[in-house]
Parts: sequence; structure tokens; C-alpha cells
Amino acid sequence: MKKRFRQPSSEIYYKKQRQNNLNLIPFSDWTERIVKEYIYWIVIENSYPWDLISKTHHLLIPRRSFSYEWDMEDEERTELIGIKKELYSTYDMFVENCHSLRSIPDHFHIHCIITEDETNPEYDF
Repeated sequence: MKKRFRQPSSEIYYKKQRQNNLNLIPFSDWTERIVKEYIYWIVIENSYPWDLISKTHHLLIPRRSFSYEWDMEDEERTELIGIKKELYSTYDMFVENCHSLRSIPDHFHIHCIITEDETNPEYDF
């Protein structure tokens, strides 16, 4: 059984973007979607949120592209651990991109999800 995370209309839009071979994390528009910046990482709004299961869906993405967690430099890994500790109480869950579901090849990222009905628009950082 295939899991669905998006509303049907959102899923259609997402699949259409993939069919058109559009970059699903367009690096050129990061500045418009930045929620928080770090030295090696950025939290951005997801252009294709899992709106069926989340009220807020951000992506924690590295500034440098790499495929897997084990490809991180030590400084990136250390900062990531600190970021996750900082954001732990803001988000309900972190979901690491899965190899079998990866829509963005060669770009490790973490989904930051708020599932509660009430979200804090300031994200309480």
C-alpha cells in the first residue's frame, strides 16, 4: 500500500513538477523561503508540503549538496546535531529523506513537521 502525505490536488501539482523535471528544491529561490539560517544548514519552507499530515512543513537542507548522512563533513554533522537539539521542541517530528522515496536525488535533507492543529507562525526559535 502506497502512503499518501499530500492532499490529492497537492500531489497532482507535485507530480506534474516532477514530470517536467523541475528541480524540486530550486536553489535559486532559497532566499524567498528561508525560515532560519545556520553556517552549514538552512531551514526553508517546503514548496511541496505534506499537507495531508502536517500544518507546517519545512526542510532542513545543507548548503552543500551530498547524498547521504555519512557524506557529511564533521562540522556539518556537529552543527546538525545542535540544530536538531535547538528545534526539537518546535517540530513534532523530523523525517530524514528515505532512499526509496527520494524525490531529490543526491541531496540529503530532513523534513521538519508540525502536525498539531495550532502552529506558531513565529516558529518559536
